[in-house]
Amino acid sequence: MLPSLLVSLLAVASVHAQSGTLDLSFDEVGWVNQGQGQNSIYGTAMAVRANGNIVLAGTSSTGFNGTNKQMAYMELSPVGEVLALNFFGADDRDDFTTGIAIQPDGKLILAGYSSPIVSPLVNDIQLVRVDLDGTLDESFGVGGIVITDFSQPGEPTIEVANGVSVLPNGNILVVGTGDEGGGGDQMLLARYLDNGDLDAVGFGTGGRSYTTPGTPGGGLGMKVLSDGRILAVGYTYDGGEQPVLARFSSSGSLDPTFGTAGFAGFNGFLGIAFSLDIQSNGSILVGNQNENGAGMEVFRITSEGAFDPTFGFLGAVSTFIYPPAGGLTPAIVRVQPDDRIVLAGTNENSQFRALRYTPNGTPDATFGNVGSFTLSGVNGAALCASLQEDGKLLLGGFTRDGVGTRSFYICRLLNDLTVGVEDLTTGGSSVLVYPNPVTDEATFTYELDVNATVSIQLFDAKGALVRTILGRSERQAGSQMEVLDLAGLPAGRYMLGLSTGDRTVQVQLMRLQ
Repeated sequence: MLPSLLVSLLAVASVHAQSGTLDLSFDEVGWVNQGQGQNSIYGTAMAVRANGNIVLAGTSSTGFNGTNKQMAYMELSPVGEVLALNFFGADDRDDFTTGIAIQPDGKLILAGYSSPIVSPLVNDIQLVRVDLDGTLDESFGVGGIVITDFSQPGEPTIEVANGVSVLPNGNILVVGTGDEGGGGDQMLLARYLDNGDLDAVGFGTGGRSYTTPGTPGGGLGMKVLSDGRILAVGYTYDGGEQPVLARFSSSGSLDPTFGTAGFAGFNGFLGIAFSLDIQSNGSILVGNQNENGAGMEVFRITSEGAFDPTFGFLGAVSTFIYPPAGGLTPAIVRVQPDDRIVLAGTNENSQFRALRYTPNGTPDATFGNVGSFTLSGVNGAALCASLQEDGKLLLGGFTRDGVGTRSFYICRLLNDLTVGVEDLTTGGSSVLVYPNPVTDEATFTYELDVNATVSIQLFDAKGALVRTILGRSERQAGSQMEVLDLAGLPAGRYMLGLSTGDRTVQVQLMRLQ
């Protein structure tokens, strides 16, 4: 008889909690609501540090629809404690945040746009770099701020950054919308050096690249591939709202091998593509907002740029969940490491919504209420979402009080992420790792119903062996306990593999700094 094992990955406070429900270990209620007195503040972008801290970036203003808008961010500990609330801006300009990225050294890049208060229709790309102590990084741009105006004399133009990524070499890439020489808005990519100067030699023309299959149009999100190529989503109004997905070379030129002349086709579907993520086989998921009939949607595009009609129903997952009247809110798609799909946004009642689907686009009834989560009792909007390394889902945006004043808001949902976890149950034994997430040391307990030769190995997120915890060793039937030493390993996600002859189970671990 071979030994039998049952995997039971433990999140200590939520062993039996439902996936897709509020995580009550997050500030004890599952959410954090941080206001700014009588001033409004709303979140539009989110990132998670390697140590598990959560950063929500956005914009503050004096009163509802007030003036003197500033870039802002809030940093939380992994359990929801507010660690910082900082603001950046000039008295003579309005500054807006639309994106955030974290450098390897921990510095924050806030991206968005800025406009002179006297000329509110003239927007310029703005980047801000924030040091670890929450102050502006003086080595970046002018006093920590970069403002980029691409307009020509006598021809003021509009440039807006809607997303930002830090590249492996330290360069900074933004995606957004720009008007090239008065020819109408187009999707814009711009690349900056580490000091904030445009990469005028290595990227596009003078550090920027414009392209859209029709005008007007724009870019709203991007993903940088491992080979340096860039996927960007957005929209065009060429004959109506149409989603756009384009692929670029690492130097900013359209990749003609993708789709048709660098653009993917959407089989006649309409809408605005706000976000994208990638499944393990290279398929591209696009989050679309279609106000004309289907609400939030997800499309799947092959890695070659072809529309995938086998996904969902005729190539689309349509939710029929519409944004609040008078406001277009994003459809945010995120792919779990097990390829299941999360779609987040806001419904017509100004409530946070999240839905989960199987990798092929069918509703996942194990999540929330038959595949769906609704945050009731809160009037606001979900404008960003992130998956933590432990699989928990973060939704960020704002809530609004009775007079319209907005506050930063984040809620966290539990998740039953089971990447690489194989249930080999043939008896009543169990495997347990605690604590999880781990700092330097954890305890690993398991049961064997027969004597067995056991080996335990630790793998990184890419599947590479990083440490042997236990070489092939004989263990007697019954309860077992091993000490896991993770000291010296980088923060991140790991898989613990337990082998007993021809049976193997893997348990996901998260190591914090």
